[in-house]
Parts: sequence; C-alpha cells; structure tokens
Amino acid sequence: MPEVLLRRSGLALLGAATVTAALLWWLRPVPAGAAYELGVQVSGTLLLIWLVWTAGSAAVHRMGVLLAASAVGVVGGVVRALSLDADAEVVGTYRTLFAALDAGRNPYTCRCVLHLTDDGVRFGDFNYPPMEIWPYRALESMTGHWDVAALAAATAGLSAAGFALLFLAVPRDQATWLLPFMPLAVLWELRATVGMTMLLIGAVAAVLMLQARHPARWQGWAVRGLFGIALLTKFAALPVFAAWWWWTAVHRARGARAAGRPAALRASAADLLVPLGIAWALMLPFGVSAVLRGTLLFNGDLDRRQELTTFYPNVVSGLMRMAGWDGTYPLVAIALVAAGVIIAPRLRLLEAMLLALTVFLLAAPTPEPQFMPVALLLLLAALAERDLLGRPPAWPEPPRAGGSDEPALLRHRERLDPVVRPELSEQRP
Repeated sequence: MPEVLLRRSGLALLGAATVTAALLWWLRPVPAGAAYELGVQVSGTLLLIWLVWTAGSAAVHRMGVLLAASAVGVVGGVVRALSLDADAEVVGTYRTLFAALDAGRNPYTCRCVLHLTDDGVRFGDFNYPPMEIWPYRALESMTGHWDVAALAAATAGLSAAGFALLFLAVPRDQATWLLPFMPLAVLWELRATVGMTMLLIGAVAAVLMLQARHPARWQGWAVRGLFGIALLTKFAALPVFAAWWWWTAVHRARGARAAGRPAALRASAADLLVPLGIAWALMLPFGVSAVLRGTLLFNGDLDRRQELTTFYPNVVSGLMRMAGWDGTYPLVAIALVAAGVIIAPRLRLLEAMLLALTVFLLAAPTPEPQFMPVALLLLLAALAERDLLGRPPAWPEPPRAGGSDEPALLRHRERLDPVVRPELSEQRP
C-alpha cells in the first residue's frame, strides 16, 4: 500500500472511530457503561495528533501553533491542578497498596487493595504492573506523606524527566520548537500514574534519536534494558515495544546478506528475550503468575474487570459489549494491535511506534486519556525523527532473472536507517 494511501486510510479509520465513540455516547447502549465521553476524547485527540503528523513539521513550527500549544498546556495544567480530587480512587488504591507492603503482604494476592465500583468500595488485588509501585512508594517512604498532591507532583516530575531526555537527544538547532509543547506533555495528566511510562518511553525515544545521529553499540543494549523495565509500567508500553521489535527485526533481516542472516536473527532474538527476561525478573518478588493474572489477564476480561472497576466503554470494547461478544473481545483486540504492529516496517521507527500505540488505545478495554501525553511525546519524537532522517527508504527492487542481487543489496544497505547500521556493519567481511 503506498505511503499516502496508508496515511489517508488511517485518518479515515480514526475519523470512523471518533464517530463511533460519539454514537456510543449518544445512544449509551451498555447499561453498566459510564463516562462515554472519554471514548470521544481519546479517539478525537488521536485523530488530531495524526492530522498534525500529516501536516508535518512546517505547520508545527509556526509561531502561532507553538504559542497555542504552550498556552493550552499551561492553562490546562492549572485547571487540572485546581480540580484534583482528594478522594480519587487512585489515591486510596495506592494508600492501601502501601499498607499491604508495610504488612509484608503480596498486593497481587491479598484482596486488600481498595477499588471504587458502582456498588461502593470493594477490596481486591492490585491491578497495575510492579514498576507502577516503586517511584510512588519511594516518594511515600521519603516524605511519610501520600495524597493527591503527592500523586500529581510525582507524575509531573517523571513526565518532565521523560520529556527532557527527548529534548536533550534532538540536535540543538532542531530542538527549540519542542519546548512550547512541554507544559502540554507534562501537565496534561496529573490524576493518574502515567509518569513512569512517560519517563521510559521518553528515554527509549531519546536513545533511538541518538542512535540515528551517532550509532554506537551501547544504544541497542540501552533500548533493550529500558523496554524491559517499561514492559512493567502501563500497558501502553507493550504495543510500543512490539512495534520497535518487529520494525528492527524486519529492517535488519532485509538489509543482511545471506552470510549475515544468522547474526541478524541472533540480534533480533536478543531484542525480544532480553526485555522479556528483565520483565520476568522484576515480577519474581510478587510471583510471575500472580502479576500476570492481576494485570494482563484481568484487563482482558471485561466481566471480571467490571467486578472491581467501573466499565468505561471504548470504541471496540463498547461495540462488543453491546453485541454480547465479550468472550471474543481479547482475540479481536489482540488482532487489531497485531495488525498495527505488522504495518510498522513501512514507516519510520518512531512513527511506527506511535501507530501501534494509537491502535492499542482504540482497542483497549477502556478509553485512557492518561496516555495522551505518551502519544504526544511519540508524535514530537516522530516529527523530530522525520526532520533528521527524511522519508523512509524504499526497499530494493527484486533482482532480474539470472542476475545477482548483490549490487542492489549493497546500495540499499547504504540507505538503511542508521538505527540498524551498527548490526549490519558487524556482518561485513
């Protein structure tokens, strides 16, 4: 599919998703559903993000756009700060989580963590991955204090660190336009624990930008390590990791000569197994099976989710709950995200990661406005990547009958994205 047609099709699908979310909001077809407007907010914001991507850097760099982004970020952040809810569920959830840890109990099996449902307060297990515990636990341990202000400060601080890492990785003559977007990225979400995801995705994007500018061996291992930790933050990191792994594997395999393909396969295996191994090790203190049951499997089961949390219909989950197809929802959601990941190699790397995140946010069980800063961060990184590297390289044409494809592959290797050159250079005789 040509690149232009691919983008137009994507915008059309996002438009259809926004219309669907609006219809669900209007019809309210799911009796137990609540806050239908969140689906409209998420799908509409994603549509706006991709419209900005289509407009390109020239439109984003305009002074009016930069001033508007800065103003919206500052005003929105002030409004968010003034509207913080001292009795928010997440505050009580973490307070009971800390109490469980102090008592030496496993929060993934203790049935002692607070949840707010339509039927009132219920106690169950902790449903966030382990890396969503430690930064907030550290803050609570150091200050002896935990409330919504501490939550907001921790989230803003972690998000600011992720944005700063990306800013520092972009060439100075191309980075100044990023600063007006900082208030929007940092202050967009102060009421949810999205800070660790922002920090680690920002760190990954920063290393990939450095890798594109000045490739070095350490960068590949840094990305593997960062993703290993990020896999145990919010679930938004999962499709981003999948897109990175598949994109890198495909580009590396297509650029390798026959003699170098075993090395390319080993590198791709390491790209997958090292992060998974790190994530597995980080789950061990709580029990790997307990963490997976309480997080990944819990969020894929719409009925079980509703027992402990209010059901906020998303585009896909709302339609499937309305049709009574709850049992097939996990398969449909996985298939949609997989389709977004498979398309990844046709795009630049950071754009592909943004695409995978977009599909995930539409297919997730509930709409998650908290991940809009992550999408914005990847949008900014993708725009900076496009400014730095230009358009994606085209794959070489198939060799003519009876001819050798060696010259075409050699020419193509020189045009490959710098992100895969270190591995390829090691394969030359």
